[in-house]
Amino acid sequence: MCQGLSIDPSRVYFMSHSLSGMGGAAFPPVNNAASAAGNSNLSPVLASNLLNTGGQFTRLFENSQSLAPQLLPVLDAASDGVLAQGRTELNIYFNVFQSQLDSADPVAYAGFYQNTNTLLTEIVGVDDDPERPTDDTIPNAADDQLYAMGPLKPRFRKPDL
Repeated sequence: MCQGLSIDPSRVYFMSHSLSGMGGAAFPPVNNAASAAGNSNLSPVLASNLLNTGGQFTRLFENSQSLAPQLLPVLDAASDGVLAQGRTELNIYFNVFQSQLDSADPVAYAGFYQNTNTLLTEIVGVDDDPERPTDDTIPNAADDQLYAMGPLKPRFRKPDL
């Protein structure tokens, strides 16, 4: 009890958004495995909500409409054109860099979310509608390239706006 606040350790949930989800997606499965292994200092995470969280960091940056214009010209200039988009060398560079990040990448933990209470969301938006924009940082268009699948399937009817 802290200043009238009571926390029930039997009701722990995890929620993340965007980049924090990319960094935090490993927490629920790692925490739950440690708790199941007998660490009595940890409470199991009962459910997770990953709001607009992506994975495969290097490809997200390469395909991001807001980040790629800042990143790609710097790599191109620093490498005298060797690391230009579309070149094999850039793909090798990103693959090696990604391999350094894989142990923390959300994609590496996706299998641990099977048969858990997990809600995934993404921003779809409507092209050319400033009132309903798409996510320019983590582009849905990269899903086909990264995961051999399309974007998440809508589960709710789109409201008539």
